[in-house]
Amino acid sequence: MKNKILIVLLTVVMVFGVLGLTACQGANPDSDYNYYGIKYKLEDVKIEAVTFQGVYKMFTTPGAFLLYVDSESKGADERFATINDLANDWGVTIYHFNPDLSGGYAADKGASANILTTNVKGDGIKAVQDTLEAITGENIENLKDNALWGIKGADSVLNGSELEYKGELSAQVAYEPEADFSVALACAQPVPSYGAHHGADKYVKQSVSTMNLFGDARLHMYNDDNGVDALTAPKQDVYVTVANYAMFEHLMHYNDGYFSVFFGGTWCPNTQAIVKATNNLAKDYGIEKIYFFDPRLDDGTKTDGVKETKTFSYEKYLQDEANTDFTGEAGYTTTYAVVENSQYLASSLNTRSADPQDEWNELKELGQAKAYLKAVTIDNGKGFADSISYKYDDDAIQAIIDDAIVAKAKTLSNYTTDSAKYIAEQKAKVDEKDYKEPKEIDVANYVISQFNKKQTADASKVDADKVALNALNVAIGKETAINETFKTAVKAMYNAKTTAAYNYNYLYATFLDEYLPVYRSQWNVGIKLNINGKEYTKMCVPNIMMFNGEGDGPAQLVALAEAEYTYANVNEQGNAQQIAWDNAVKEVFDANPYATYAPMISTPGGVVPETSAPQTGGSSNQTAGSSSNSSADGAC
Repeated sequence: MKNKILIVLLTVVMVFGVLGLTACQGANPDSDYNYYGIKYKLEDVKIEAVTFQGVYKMFTTPGAFLLYVDSESKGADERFATINDLANDWGVTIYHFNPDLSGGYAADKGASANILTTNVKGDGIKAVQDTLEAITGENIENLKDNALWGIKGADSVLNGSELEYKGELSAQVAYEPEADFSVALACAQPVPSYGAHHGADKYVKQSVSTMNLFGDARLHMYNDDNGVDALTAPKQDVYVTVANYAMFEHLMHYNDGYFSVFFGGTWCPNTQAIVKATNNLAKDYGIEKIYFFDPRLDDGTKTDGVKETKTFSYEKYLQDEANTDFTGEAGYTTTYAVVENSQYLASSLNTRSADPQDEWNELKELGQAKAYLKAVTIDNGKGFADSISYKYDDDAIQAIIDDAIVAKAKTLSNYTTDSAKYIAEQKAKVDEKDYKEPKEIDVANYVISQFNKKQTADASKVDADKVALNALNVAIGKETAINETFKTAVKAMYNAKTTAAYNYNYLYATFLDEYLPVYRSQWNVGIKLNINGKEYTKMCVPNIMMFNGEGDGPAQLVALAEAEYTYANVNEQGNAQQIAWDNAVKEVFDANPYATYAPMISTPGGVVPETSAPQTGGSSNQTAGSSSNSSADGAC
């Protein structure tokens, strides 16, 4: 691939001569880069990548989508060729999701994040798996790799206090080398016409929807006017999804031109602020693609929860606007959902957060001991929600812990009454033949929890963890502090999480080492990450980088801009922050020798370039963060 740029330049020199080469910038080879086209040698590519958030949106957005799930394992060349032929035959876009959220990056070093592998280790993966099961309506064991999914998306609803997902996996066809994959899926009819019988001839390709994550309302790209949902509207932005670390690695090695990468996500308020402004500036420069990469493994997915449903009355609305009391009939009404974003789906898959070793160091001594205590406990409450029991490897030490909790519970008021009430409640909940008397430690934990619920001042609460911790201190021979043996054991428990198979920060550190060794965040210069004994700067997002992919080896960073602005800052032309961001992005784009600044202006007849003299881009040997000072050249 890297030889292609040389061929292009030689051809230009032969036809136009050296003078023509210096006077005309020519086409940016970046425009020829397509991950699937290059990696799998495909033409007329109709496959697009989606992250886990994209999959989530497909199931929770009204429409019908085609999703190909493939971890890009052995034999992927043949499978992707078949999928691309299928997309071209039907004239639709088929989206690709790699269930290994890292794309298989650093797999040779033990890293794994494949959510279809039920025994994959690491906190956060289970949360992603649970959500995948909820939105698909299928157990993980039933979701196949190397399979084409038909998805029937739908708005989710609030059922009581729980979010109920209405989308469904309407078809799942596994790839088989000897089978006619296209006919198999067509006959499965993932998105059939109403009342149509099974069969390829009745497949309605017009019902297949597009999915554009950049149409997310939080990015302000398409629907500032609160119009139709732009997630399924035709794509008009310049952004190209880079779904995982492996795709980013491929981009760095096989993109022959100058290209920009936008680091950020829909979850990031600062990304929400400047992604639209950056898109518009790219169009001013004639830049066709900006590669969009989120360093969080699950793309920072926030589940969109329905907060409540409301009824809207047009007549009442008119009277409210007129500031008069509503006295008439409700008339025409419509019910609508109020949507809000919940917490991050899997914050422990955030490869920008602190390393477990850092988390350990930040814990106070009590916190470190409690963390270890939690690691060696088991739930022995026999299903009793308020029952907490600690289990230590040494039975003698466990007896001391239990005795301490029981003794503390007995100092609280109404211990006898509460314990009797507790036992009576349990007897009422189960059949007599199944009932077993709770152990005294179960009763003690219940009493402590009930006592705490009645307290209003924190000082009055009894921390069962601390009671157990103090007893543990006594048991291991030191009442006032945790001894070194105990500390070593706790630290070892945390260090186990720093191995590649558990620690997704490891992927982030490997990525920086291989492709951004000179990166230092300008905003987060004082925020350091300690990952496997090495210090890194925490990446600031959003940021946009310009890379030079010409020549041998991976692309090199030549310019960088970071942002910490709000949408209110940059949405209004003339704001100091808006001007500052525009200037910063211009410096990045000026580092692209194929780009020319020719701002577009809106006219009744469409969008045309301004008539002022354009400014060409800077030279190709600029260093990161530098601006262009090249004199203006004549455009071709």
